Amino acid sequence: MLHLMVDIVVQMKKTDGRFQMTEVWHDPVRKRHAGG
Repeated sequence: MLHLMVDIVVQMKKTDGRFQMTEVWHDPVRKRHAGG
């Protein structure tokens, strides 16, 4: 399961005691190459 999470990068910022998602990056092509 960990290898699936590596392909998704999420940056979160804590604001007013709450977490706010600032950026989501996903590269499906890279996952296909890594998986064979």
